Amino acid sequence: MDAKHPLETPGSPATLPTGGGELNRRQVMVFTLSAVTIGLSCLFLLGEVALRLAGRHPSYLDREMYVATGDERGYSLRPGYVGYYAGVPVRVGPLGLRGEAAVQGLLLLGDSALFGQGLNQEQTLSAQFQRRIPALPTTNAGVPGYNTVAELSQLRVLLPRLSPRKVVLVYVVDNDADLRSGVWLRDDGTLDLHVNETLAGGVSRFFTRHLVLYSQLRGLWSIRQQALSAEDRTPFTPDDPGWRRSQGALLAMRDLLRERGIPFGVGGIGLVQNLQAITTVELFCKEQGIPYATLWQTQDVGDFVRRRAVGRTDSHAGAATTGQMADALVTLVSRLQ
Repeated sequence: MDAKHPLETPGSPATLPTGGGELNRRQVMVFTLSAVTIGLSCLFLLGEVALRLAGRHPSYLDREMYVATGDERGYSLRPGYVGYYAGVPVRVGPLGLRGEAAVQGLLLLGDSALFGQGLNQEQTLSAQFQRRIPALPTTNAGVPGYNTVAELSQLRVLLPRLSPRKVVLVYVVDNDADLRSGVWLRDDGTLDLHVNETLAGGVSRFFTRHLVLYSQLRGLWSIRQQALSAEDRTPFTPDDPGWRRSQGALLAMRDLLRERGIPFGVGGIGLVQNLQAITTVELFCKEQGIPYATLWQTQDVGDFVRRRAVGRTDSHAGAATTGQMADALVTLVSRLQ
């Protein structure tokens, strides 16, 4: 009788012939998985090294940069903070502001677009404006997530300390017109960065904070998931309750500064949300005697993210686009007398 191949022997484990004996199927699977794991780990390591050599840093939003204030702002930048935020170095001064605080200069109020999320200090709107008009010292009072009400409170805090000659509110409709809370404040006044507190969430935060490639891949995945699950936003309407609160804050800014003889203007940005909000804001400012200029708007969000944003994982304006905003801001500031 012919001897059967080991693979064909009834009741025996499947085996493969080797030079020095036989490996069963489980061993082959373990060997294959180990080889694949090692290969992927090597690729990940090479990618991490390449990104770091290129000067990249993990892109995460560091909650240590924020501190609760106990006033209408709710929170501010932590004075003295030095670290990386959204992949770039950030230094916060003693007044809780990014960059230098200038007395008797131009005070810029706003949110993450003004703060310069994902931009180095010299690329921010305030820094690029300063290079265009060196004679007018400029203060960046932007804080990610702020809306018009928080910006009004920021103005009240900074006004007696900086005595600005001119003030401009950088009005981003995504935060200002509907007054979404951004970062970020619980009902008890404590900060909430919407952090996943599970073990898996903690492990993911650790890798995001320390590994460039992981933070990039996680950002791409998050953007992809948001795109898949995104729902149409409620169209902006002039009777929106958030917009009514925003109007009240705008008028309070105007009146507060008018009493002190300080010129005030608004620069609008529409990157994502309903662009008709920009038109509504412009008309309102004109009716109320507030100088206004649109610094930037886009109707193609996908094109903006691909060509003009900080990166595929962050839809904030890149350095070149921010430079164009700075040009428009120069025109607006020149009108403030």
